[in-house]
Amino acid sequence: MSTGIDRLEAAQHWIMSVLLNLVLPISPLLVEWAISGDVSVASAVLAASMYSISTGMVCRIGPILVISIIIAIFYIAMFGAVMYQITNKTAVAVGDFNALWTIGILFVTNVALKFWYHVIDLRPFTEFWLRSE
Repeated sequence: MSTGIDRLEAAQHWIMSVLLNLVLPISPLLVEWAISGDVSVASAVLAASMYSISTGMVCRIGPILVISIIIAIFYIAMFGAVMYQITNKTAVAVGDFNALWTIGILFVTNVALKFWYHVIDLRPFTEFWLRSE
């Protein structure tokens, strides 16, 4: 499928897509880690819920969207449990359920999908790249 962009442009679109769609949404976690040296459980769980749904929404494959929604619902519930624990100072510890690993797996999966979409299928990052002036 040719859309008027060459492989070099397609690679640039892929890099831009990864930076804007995948790196930018997790930048608050990177800032928290840079400032405090750690990422709180509440931040990790909240980020996992939002990151999973946002990466699922930009994916063009239905089953991945469904899996992303399920992951988001799970981490939304875990965020509520973590906030309840923090607010009420309960003795039962609620873990992060590998939230950072989930974000990492979603990141790698979406990098591969975006490579396929932009570099192999030669689709631009946004449609305004195809408009002529």
